Amino acid sequence: MKFTADIDIKNIIKLRQEIDKLKKSLIEIASVPNSDAAVKALEKQLSTALKKLEEYKDKYVQTQQARLDQ
Repeated sequence: MKFTADIDIKNIIKLRQEIDKLKKSLIEIASVPNSDAAVKALEKQLSTALKKLEEYKDKYVQTQQARLDQ
């Protein structure tokens, strides 16, 4: 059985840093009046980044399971 996964630790670390930065920006901008559009844009970016992180986690679990099954 051959199994490959596109998991790059550097990309995961970079993505986590981006998520932290987006969370911080979201907190800062939420206190600004009339910032609804900016908040929604940041929420969308954060959602996309979190979804990508979840994909990385799923690929990691698959990789670990394939390794154990061998």
